[in-house]
Amino acid sequence: MGRIADAAGVSRRTAYRYAADRDELLLYHPISWLDVFDEAAERHADEPIARRLHLVSLAIAAHIDADAEPVKRAFAVATTDSSFGGAYARLNARWVDRVTAEIARPDDPVAVQLRARMLGAAVMGMIDTVCFHWAAHDEPMAPLIDEGFDLLSSAFAWLD
Repeated sequence: MGRIADAAGVSRRTAYRYAADRDELLLYHPISWLDVFDEAAERHADEPIARRLHLVSLAIAAHIDADAEPVKRAFAVATTDSSFGGAYARLNARWVDRVTAEIARPDDPVAVQLRARMLGAAVMGMIDTVCFHWAAHDEPMAPLIDEGFDLLSSAFAWLD
């Protein structure tokens, strides 16, 4: 926490105001994006699932672009310190769960739930790829998300 606080230019005490531990602090942004996801999903609830997830992803991208530097710094730390791998994997599982819940309901047949989970994982894999590329390069996120959803469009076809 001390190294993270130093890198952020705040005291260790101030860092602990924002997070209980270093994993939570470093992953603060992707955790907070779950709220952005929920708000955007509710706003676009009448859209077909592929379109809804695309619009939700663009809403998150706009949220990130509104204050990109802290996110880029967090990505830089996360990608250079392998000790964050477990925390990142747990958070990614939460995201896959959330995306999957948009696609299928718990009372859907097992085969539908399995396909929904596969599609949720594919969407999150694409989003992760977009985020890491965005953090490493000076490119806007929205066109990368558009391209990702274009690539995944055939995976959504079973929902039609």
